[in-house]
Amino acid sequence: PTERLNSVALEYAATPSGRVCDNWNIERLSSTRELLKSRRVPHTTNAILYGGLDYDLGKNELIAESHQGTCHNTHASRSGALGINRYGVEFLPGTIAEVNEIAKRFEKKTIQYRTITGKEGTEESFKSIMGQYVDILHLATHGFFWSPEVAEKRNYVSFLQRKEINSNEEDAMLRSGLLFTGANVALMGEELPEDVEDGVLTAKELSNMNLWNVDLVVMSACESGLGETSGEGVFGLQRGFKLAGANTLLMSLWKVDDEATKILMTEFYRYYLSGKTKQESLHLAQLTLRNNPEFADPKYWAAFILLDALN
Repeated sequence: PTERLNSVALEYAATPSGRVCDNWNIERLSSTRELLKSRRVPHTTNAILYGGLDYDLGKNELIAESHQGTCHNTHASRSGALGINRYGVEFLPGTIAEVNEIAKRFEKKTIQYRTITGKEGTEESFKSIMGQYVDILHLATHGFFWSPEVAEKRNYVSFLQRKEINSNEEDAMLRSGLLFTGANVALMGEELPEDVEDGVLTAKELSNMNLWNVDLVVMSACESGLGETSGEGVFGLQRGFKLAGANTLLMSLWKVDDEATKILMTEFYRYYLSGKTKQESLHLAQLTLRNNPEFADPKYWAAFILLDALN
């Protein structure tokens, strides 16, 4: 896709003979260069699961968790769309149920996994993954992409500081991100010590990480596939993860329902762990929702797309 087509789920468009995905296998690529790359052999031997994160962890608790944790660098709708006032995001009950259910599936397949929840799900814990071999990185949390106008209303948050920003694309990478434990401290404009991560992982920060050994990143969050679009692609989380080196991305194009997403994700892993391809697994998981009268509307199942899933 190019320009604004990056924000359109063409895979699921309606045709006279049914949905596109029901008749053709559509592979979405970040670049045609992907066709020339040697294919990674997909493995499902280990995974890291984030969910049930404590966004309300207080400032002092966040600092304490940071300083005592081994990751410290010195030792409902899943949307991060906030109102104009200085308040944060709410706990997502579906995410803890989601990762627990996925963990059970991994156990049955004797797959090594680590579940990170509650106060342990800090931004620092995520950054400690750099350089590790990870087959599946599952992130069930709030995601956001803010327009310049929305970001201007939130100029009190430190992660939007535009020092050393040289282009509109770099600025867009600051306005897109994922939220981790304690994020409400930063979202409400409170200051933290320089050696403590604020729980807001921006796409710009992601782009400087080393995730070359990560095969599949699942962003079980709202609007995780959005960003500023240009002839160079999408400047947002997907750009951040691809620059970091991650292989395949599963992400969303709009605000997603907490319960429907939990079902979609657990079904996706059920099929993927049975030997189906990533593309087949997503399609079959979507069919589960489409066949459920409560979630048959495309708003529940058509938000998620796969990028660079050729292996």
